[in-house]
Amino acid sequence: MDNLSKVAAMQPSTSWAYNAGKLVQINGLEYNRARTMDECIKALERSSLPTFPDSNDGSLWCNATFDTVLCWPATPANSSITVRCPPLKGLDPGKNITKWCHSSGRWMGRAEGDFSRPHGWTNFTMCFTREVVEMMTKLTNGSLVVK
Repeated sequence: MDNLSKVAAMQPSTSWAYNAGKLVQINGLEYNRARTMDECIKALERSSLPTFPDSNDGSLWCNATFDTVLCWPATPANSSITVRCPPLKGLDPGKNITKWCHSSGRWMGRAEGDFSRPHGWTNFTMCFTREVVEMMTKLTNGSLVVK
């Protein structure tokens, strides 16, 4: 099976049976990176991944979103979606990053109950390389020395 065997099997209506712990790989996007929301939506549709599910059956979803770096498929409320970290400076593409869909069907913000950003908050600290983590630790404890 293709991408769906890794991530999801679309069923009638908006039901989405997905396998927790599996990585989402969106066809046509290297490391799930998009340049625009339109590019993200088109890639999700090509990959048969959900975008804006119809919730007439009473289910709650977070709609597909683009956080200016990564493209995220629609995700059932009270669950999460995981993708590979992008290969950007200071980030490790061998690590994974997770985005959380709140039980209300809105993407989680930086703090519990923060829904000020409709696209939620993507915590890229999960992707930091060891060197970046060490530098951040030194900044926090005041031991970073600039020569």
